[in-house]
Amino acid sequence: QGLRLGGRARGSMSADCVKAVKLALENADIAVNFDTAGSLDSAVAYYSKAIGLIDSVVPRMPATHEAAKRLTLHRQAYEERLQVLRPLVQSSERSRALQRRMSRVPFEEIAVSITQQEYENTPSSVVRRPYWQMRVIRHTIKHGGFLTEGVFVPKMVYSQYGAKFFALQAKVAAFEQAVFLVCDRISPLDKPEDSASMREALLQFRGLREDLSHIQTNLSKPFPFIREPEQRDVTQQAAKSNLQRFNAMMSN
Repeated sequence: QGLRLGGRARGSMSADCVKAVKLALENADIAVNFDTAGSLDSAVAYYSKAIGLIDSVVPRMPATHEAAKRLTLHRQAYEERLQVLRPLVQSSERSRALQRRMSRVPFEEIAVSITQQEYENTPSSVVRRPYWQMRVIRHTIKHGGFLTEGVFVPKMVYSQYGAKFFALQAKVAAFEQAVFLVCDRISPLDKPEDSASMREALLQFRGLREDLSHIQTNLSKPFPFIREPEQRDVTQQAAKSNLQRFNAMMSN
């Protein structure tokens, strides 16, 4: 941009050269507009056209010609910009190719796998439902299967190329805390046989609920889709102390 031919410069060049220079400038202006708008592949194409037109004109002009010098400077600027844009365009093309590869799903295989799967009915017991749900999710990860009676999840969903996981460290930390708390509070409990042991088990489960609520509160900060649990009258000091003990063990 910025190169304009005066009357003297146009008079010293042939009509074909003047036409080629004007076309080169038009292509350069279009390239700059595409570059500014973020359409890098189109910008690369028009910068290349402008450079090609300049290369076809400059050899036919005297080396001392003022327009030739300015065209050479502009060509250098366009080439430098191309060196910046080409890697970005190639990276974008690879990303699009990866997305296309991810979207190419062999539906025949999915249809076969659906016919080979059976939906595990939801247990009537509320106590068994969390274990059933985890078992269903594990089965879909390992083999593919039905999450509900109408939702089938193929195994390939869990192995997408280039998939990115947001705040993975926070998720893993929350999972490790939950496993630790269950093992620390629930695993040592014996089967309740009298009122005292039932009361102890109830207290441990209530404490676990408060611990997990504290973990959910921490997760609700980086993840807006996770709701912060409602505050309960039971103190959360025990939950904090258990989590602090877990963090101390992990740091050691």
